[in-house]
Amino acid sequence: MDTRNCIYCQGGKRLTDLMIEIGPVGPMKLFLFRNQSYRGRCVLAWPTHVEEVFQLKPDERVEFVEAVGRTASALKRAFGADKINYGIFGDTMPHLHVHVVPKFDHAAGWGKPFEMNPQPGQFLTEAGYEAVIELVRNHL
Repeated sequence: MDTRNCIYCQGGKRLTDLMIEIGPVGPMKLFLFRNQSYRGRCVLAWPTHVEEVFQLKPDERVEFVEAVGRTASALKRAFGADKINYGIFGDTMPHLHVHVVPKFDHAAGWGKPFEMNPQPGQFLTEAGYEAVIELVRNHL
């Protein structure tokens, strides 16, 4: 597998322009998506370069689901979400990662899948990102 163009494997500015690392959840890395049009939207990335859930060993699939569940629970409690949406795509970034997105019944987009890059985006100050990250960490 060619990992030279994988932002999760390579890290760097391409990754940090999109998200901020929060820390580990099980074997996965948790990131806060910079565009906070969906308050609390995070991404969990598998630590090694695999493209599909079925490529994980059985025990790794358990760890994967546990990390997703733990993250979703934390986001629901931290933000009072009415529902959590999950997105595993990988069409343009073929590295196993999951978007974990709090949804609110009073907000735009309720009843529809979350938009990957809603326009206009909602970006926070550095202090704003730090506050959201702290809130997530406190609920993990």
